[in-house]
Amino acid sequence: MRLLFIAWILISLVLIAALSACGPVTVKSLKERPVGTLSFEVAQPYQDVYHKILQQARVCYLNKPIDEQIIIRDRRINKDKTANITLAYVYGLKPEQVFMTIDTIFLDENRTSVKVWHASRLYKKQVDAIPQWVEGGSAKCVS
Repeated sequence: MRLLFIAWILISLVLIAALSACGPVTVKSLKERPVGTLSFEVAQPYQDVYHKILQQARVCYLNKPIDEQIIIRDRRINKDKTANITLAYVYGLKPEQVFMTIDTIFLDENRTSVKVWHASRLYKKQVDAIPQWVEGGSAKCVS
């Protein structure tokens, strides 16, 4: 009986630890513990890069027939010459789950740094398409 009780305690602790690890994914937590990242620089003004990525993200991710809703938030900080685009899933009343966040950073008048963080290996092909959206003008959406 005592062995059964100890086993029950251990299983409960493992379940609690597993469930606490499945909390909402925020921009901050994704940047702290990404599954993968991509960084690149382009010879274009940062606002142009930001607009190209935002426009293509909207084409590829919004209004798709899926079970969950995808939202795209964007934020530009003009004084710092930086911008962020965040993509997240929303499942009913549950907290949103950020699956990708993209920073564009001004380096000089015609150079921009782009950094992408993603939450799963499932998004690697999608992340790898982002430089093409900016550099090659590609409108390719990868699923």
